[in-house]
This record gives sequence, C-alpha cells and structure tokens, in this order.
Amino acid sequence: MPIIDLKTIENLLNSGNLQLIATQEKLSLPILQRLCAKMKAGVKFDEIHIKDNRIVDGHHRYVSAALTNITLGTAEWKIARSAIDYPWEEVIIETMDWDTTAEVEHFKATDVKK
Repeated sequence: MPIIDLKTIENLLNSGNLQLIATQEKLSLPILQRLCAKMKAGVKFDEIHIKDNRIVDGHHRYVSAALTNITLGTAEWKIARSAIDYPWEEVIIETMDWDTTAEVEHFKATDVKK
C-alpha cells in the first residue's frame, strides 16, 4: 500500500477512477490516514450511504477504501435537495484533524467491537 499522504490522495482524486459523486467540498487528511490504517488492519466499516451514485454519508470511508483497495458496500439513502455535487479534483484536502482527541479515542474503542 502506498504511503497515504496529501500527494497520494490528490492523485486519486484527480485520477478519474472514483465512480461515486462527491457531495462534500472538503476532507480531512488525518481522518483519511486513520481510516486507511484501520482498513489495512482489518477493521470493518459501515456501508457508504448513497442516492443515485451521490454520496450522502461516507466520503472519508469511500476515499480510504479506494486508497487501500477495499470494497465497501453501499445503501440507498435520502439526500437533501440542497446537496451540491463536487468534482473530485476540486475537493479540498485539509491538513487539520476534524476529530477531537475524545472522538478518536471513542472510535478506537468502538473499532475493537466491529
């Protein structure tokens, strides 16, 4: 598996290989890196929620799965009428961690149960 750094993620987003449509303008690099490490370690994740190939919930999981060559299921979901589609090559990768320390610890604890 390649190193999951900003360049690797940007290469994926610019590759044209992502089939689902982004409805989220930004992603967090630290979250992507954590999810990739967990996926590689065998932690199981919930399916991606979609509506007509548009991601409703699961952008970080979807990109992380693509980076680690893991297939996640999808489930049809409702989407807000106001949802906007974003071309993957325009999605911004922020270096800031969106999760608090408490959230990261909570996720670690619940990962063990999956």
